[in-house]
Amino acid sequence: SYIRTEAAAVTRLADQLRFEGLANLGGTGSEQQGALVCDVLLPEYLAGIGGFFVDITDGGSTGDRMYFHHHTNDAVRFVVNAGGGEQAVISSTTHIADNIKHTIATRWKTNNIGSIVVDGTEEGSTDTSCTIPDELDRIDVGSTLAFTYILNGGLRNLRIYRRYQHSVKRLAGS
Repeated sequence: SYIRTEAAAVTRLADQLRFEGLANLGGTGSEQQGALVCDVLLPEYLAGIGGFFVDITDGGSTGDRMYFHHHTNDAVRFVVNAGGGEQAVISSTTHIADNIKHTIATRWKTNNIGSIVVDGTEEGSTDTSCTIPDELDRIDVGSTLAFTYILNGGLRNLRIYRRYQHSVKRLAGS
């Protein structure tokens, strides 16, 4: 954004919310488990335009990561990459770029990615053969690791749990 000066225009770096050095968020070995819940508000004009809610990575590459995002098909997606390959893609059916606040959630544990929950309703399938990446220690909120696919909407009440939530529906507002 513009910063007024006497001699020349100066710009500042974009806002980027990042948490680093966190203890392995995805878990390790047989203790791999967690859940992610947040409230999102996306204007109708964002229908068909993607943006990231949360990108959980090892801080160095996109080969080991889990991310929650608004896909260009206007659904919520949770994607898991491990060892450089895509392990799971879970998609909702609700279109969320509609000027209404939605509470969305998902969960994971060793070899298991749960469905996506939108406003208390489970959507999409589960994946029971998914490899969860180890050493996830960084969270980028509202963008990717590389600060791309920036979210142009509202995000609040982000909660990441280090345990599997059997009732994500309860967490997501039902």
